Amino acid sequence: MAHKYGPSHESVTAFLEEVRATPKAAWGPLMEGDTTVQEQPAAVKATVGAMSAAVRAAVDKAGRDAFASVGLTNDDLDRRPRTRARERVASAAIALAMGDKLAPEHREVLLRVFVDAGFTSVSGP
Repeated sequence: MAHKYGPSHESVTAFLEEVRATPKAAWGPLMEGDTTVQEQPAAVKATVGAMSAAVRAAVDKAGRDAFASVGLTNDDLDRRPRTRARERVASAAIALAMGDKLAPEHREVLLRVFVDAGFTSVSGP
């Protein structure tokens, strides 16, 4: 039976669980440590069209919902870094869902901030 996150659903699910479990206080330093801001647009563009629209939409929504469940407010993190964090979570979830369909250099860009932050769900191949 096909899963709504595609064949890499276990990786996506593990990542989303880790996002939900990340304390509010960790998100500011996590976004400050983002070293791939310039490469991000090209990496996101590389994800377009590589999976069905239904899977992409499900993964994108799940990423955004997982981030929203953290419950960050302006007191925790300003709007701009909070928006960037939400986008990074959704993009990373999509990268995980794509598996080996995404070029390694793009996968690296989309996951790096989470690898650097110690997320164990994204540190594998």
